[in-house]
Amino acid sequence: MTESQLSELKCLLSGYFHQDWVLEANEPDEVVSRFMESTKDGDELKAIATQIRSFLASRHSEAVIVQDLLAVLGCYYLPSADGMSASAWLRKVADQLSGNRI
Repeated sequence: MTESQLSELKCLLSGYFHQDWVLEANEPDEVVSRFMESTKDGDELKAIATQIRSFLASRHSEAVIVQDLLAVLGCYYLPSADGMSASAWLRKVADQLSGNRI
């Protein structure tokens, strides 16, 4: 999967989970909720959820997913700091964006 195929996902993760995201929200779920409120386009949210699932399917290990969160997607949130794997967190975000309640 190329970076251009992940462009909307990269916009979410680099734009909302930037270096200072903790100054704007108490927890990652708040960041995702804020993004969803600002976007309001259900089709776009579902497209990003699809990009997340494709991203996960194209990575062959948790270590690669963790590395690519920052290196490819510009995400400065480290899910392991909250006791969650990167893949589990991304699946949770995909579910939120798809309208599935957790």
